Amino acid sequence: MNTRRASLAALFLSLAPLQAEPVDVSRWVLPDYPPEFFAGKQAAGQDALEFWMQSLHFRENIGREKFRRTTFENLASGDAALVAAANAEIAAGCRKALADIPAFREKGARTMHQWIICALRVPEALTDETRELLLRTLREADLTHPDNDYDNWLEIAGGNGSNVHGHLTPLILGGALLGDTKAEKMAYWGFRRELDHQNTTGDVGEYNLLENHFNGITDWEMIKEHTPDPHLRRMAYMIAERCWINRVLTWSAATGRNTGPGSRMAPSQWFGSDSERFLFATASRRPVWLNLFQKWDGEDPKAFRSSWPLNQTQARLPDLPDYLDPVAWEKQMPHELQAALTHIPHDRHPVLEGEKDADPLAPKKYVNYQTADYTLGSSTGSGVIAPCYVGAVAFWNNSRNPEAPIGSPERFCALYPHYVFNGMSFLDDGDLYFQKKPDEPLSDHRGGPSGPWLREFIEFGRLGTLQHRNTLIASYTSDTATNRDRLVKSKVNRASAGMFLMRWTDGVEGLSINREPVKSLPAELSPGDWWFIEDGDVYAAVRPLEATRLRGKCRTVLEKRTRHIVLYQDNLAGADAEGIPDREWVEARSGFVVEMGNKAEYGSFGAFRDLILAGKVTKDSSEGLEREIAWERQGRKLEMKWNCYTEAFSRRLIDGKEDPWPDFLTAPEFSVGKGTMSVKDATLELPESKTGWLLSAAPMKTWVAYQPEAEESMRLGFRTPVAEVTADSFPFGKIIVKEDGGKIVCHIDASYRPFFHYPPRGSIYQARGTLPSEIVIRTKAVVVEAAINGRPCPVVRDADGVFRLNPYHDPDAMRIDAGFRGISKKRKTADAVEE
Repeated sequence: MNTRRASLAALFLSLAPLQAEPVDVSRWVLPDYPPEFFAGKQAAGQDALEFWMQSLHFRENIGREKFRRTTFENLASGDAALVAAANAEIAAGCRKALADIPAFREKGARTMHQWIICALRVPEALTDETRELLLRTLREADLTHPDNDYDNWLEIAGGNGSNVHGHLTPLILGGALLGDTKAEKMAYWGFRRELDHQNTTGDVGEYNLLENHFNGITDWEMIKEHTPDPHLRRMAYMIAERCWINRVLTWSAATGRNTGPGSRMAPSQWFGSDSERFLFATASRRPVWLNLFQKWDGEDPKAFRSSWPLNQTQARLPDLPDYLDPVAWEKQMPHELQAALTHIPHDRHPVLEGEKDADPLAPKKYVNYQTADYTLGSSTGSGVIAPCYVGAVAFWNNSRNPEAPIGSPERFCALYPHYVFNGMSFLDDGDLYFQKKPDEPLSDHRGGPSGPWLREFIEFGRLGTLQHRNTLIASYTSDTATNRDRLVKSKVNRASAGMFLMRWTDGVEGLSINREPVKSLPAELSPGDWWFIEDGDVYAAVRPLEATRLRGKCRTVLEKRTRHIVLYQDNLAGADAEGIPDREWVEARSGFVVEMGNKAEYGSFGAFRDLILAGKVTKDSSEGLEREIAWERQGRKLEMKWNCYTEAFSRRLIDGKEDPWPDFLTAPEFSVGKGTMSVKDATLELPESKTGWLLSAAPMKTWVAYQPEAEESMRLGFRTPVAEVTADSFPFGKIIVKEDGGKIVCHIDASYRPFFHYPPRGSIYQARGTLPSEIVIRTKAVVVEAAINGRPCPVVRDADGVFRLNPYHDPDAMRIDAGFRGISKKRKTADAVEE
């Protein structure tokens, strides 16, 4: 028995990394929480992590007489009594699970996830009894059993990258603990499917950008640390890095937040801070404004207790390369990101006789256009995960409150369209009734019945968009059905496409209709009128399109809402929605033209307004489900034809030329493509049918070429301003080129196949193409340093001044990199004699 216990301890400890980040939870709880704590703070790195944990500790103990800490915190505390209590808690949980495994599979999947992370992060804190019970529970529960739900997300586009509900973590790490090859193979398939997804799309949808999704992104840190297989671990690093690249590309230094179309987290993210924002701050070298306790009118978030122990269980600083940080904060401006977008069709329109619903595989596009002081972004298509997806949004800073910290809701402004019933903004109180529970108003996850709708701000429409830089056409189609239920139509008194301006400061300063300042609200617009917003050096203009009046006294009108001014374009007003056929809802027209600008572009607000008012909507017509819209002004002409049911675009013209659907992602700093791809100052060339990623971090004089085909080796050519790197055969991995004080540093991280014999034979296999080839570096620099998988690698300069390095110069080290033990001296001697 003692031998068995010793082997169990060795197993858990063997999966702990050799140089793990020290786990110190001592600063995660404050002795008291003074008022200034709730004002938020600017924080980055370890400071942000600790502030996050302190905030969570307070939030999870609201209303409790005695503060509690999570199981992980107790295990990591070093306090013998707390460690014993945590062991007892896990042991009791395991015994309960073993008594009814089917019930545990149904409700205990996330608990099992948490136990596995605890066991790997602080293995020395577990008793022998706890280890044995945990392994038995994992074995009995059967990680690959479908009732655990770990396999449910493997084929969901983007779901593996965000690690939705942490489904990959128990498979790969629990599988490693058990030696469960079936679980490990299932996890491997999840890794492969995510790389397939990232290699065939821009991958900037809700899952992998704004939706932290129950710590799924943080989970990759655990996977990277504790996955024993080197190739799988490298895949994890690649996937996680790509997810972070999406974040840094859409981070706005000007507004201090992620920008672009949001997910169901978006209203919460805009309003204050959530896990995603704290997570970004832990990876940033520059402070980010953070606060979980931002007050809004009539509500105090300190009254909302919430608990998600995985936050603490997985909390750590992300292991990210240093070249990502300047991409977030020092982008080339203006910065235009375009990407293919994969949507997941959770919502449906009402079924219309003779009509097919939207094709989930139809091309969709994401645009994020950043300038030095504003961002405008949009996506085509309907909601991704939840019915509160925002299809377009503009961000800039509120010049009327310059003392507020950058990133806080007092400081930033957001302009975004949303189709709503009964006129609410996401901070409003208001009731929505659905047929499932016709006498009970829908409850918001945070605000309760009647809102405020801080989390689930429901989108009731589909949006067709065409964006070129700072110009946007957005056409809405309304809908009375969501994936929740159908609305109780007798309790609907207004249905409107709204353009919402979130601006923390009250008043109508800077607002005008055409050339006339808005003096009070409500203020009605006539057909063809423009709503102008002047905010310091940032300007916006919104023109409502033609709207269908279904019933009641419909208007196009500016109104005040909680922290919002909203331009409503009514399809129904002052009446109920009874008896209106579904087809009329779907065909009901509404929409907007949006223009953005700033002083640097136009010289003055007056010049911006003159140019916009001189333009014209040349087409705004509809025939059934087909809509045609065209907007033309000096220097810009946009035209689109859109089916508001299938969401298909038959025409998307920018200045008379078809706007192509991107296959991948392109931005000045990052590009994905097949064959040859370029960024502002570098090029990556692969075989025509193969996918690569290319990153420029020019502020750090660093460039990165990614070969993301996990099981292949291929020809590669990588040109940067300081060096050209080529290889006839390069495996899964990446090449980092950096200029450092006049010398070139080349770091290679790749899954080289192990070679079992001595070096001269390796060169024969390389010549045959059996093994990856040497790396060739051409540069004007006279000094080149190189490393492969963290090991220094000798670089030889030939007579022509070309630098060469052989990745198989040390086959023993290559075997170790691949997870094997080194070659014995006896074997080396035998090989030498044989040769």
